Amino acid sequence: MSARPLDAQQIENVMSGHMTRAPLVAKKELEQALAEHELFLQYECKVTISSDSLRIQGVEALVRWRHPRRGLLFPRHFLRAVEEHGLMIGLTDLVMTEAVRQMDNGANGVCPCRWSSI
Repeated sequence: MSARPLDAQQIENVMSGHMTRAPLVAKKELEQALAEHELFLQYECKVTISSDSLRIQGVEALVRWRHPRRGLLFPRHFLRAVEEHGLMIGLTDLVMTEAVRQMDNGANGVCPCRWSSI
């Protein structure tokens, strides 16, 4: 059995880095992750460093997925599927709601900085 040659559109996709692939995560898995609170936030402090001080400017909320079978997943493992399955609004809502909730609760000691904006 021989491989079929690529057509012009497929060649263009490969050359531009936009080769279409099936999502790595099923829509049902993502919907469950949103409903079952498997997605959570970690925070990265944003700092300014000068010769005599270190100043925390704020934090960046980073979404993670505690997958029941695969363990901890980073956005590169599921974000494309979120977009392709039309679930970005749900994910954005979850992230914003959780970030605001944690701000209201004093961030539970996540990062010793003042919250100024989202």
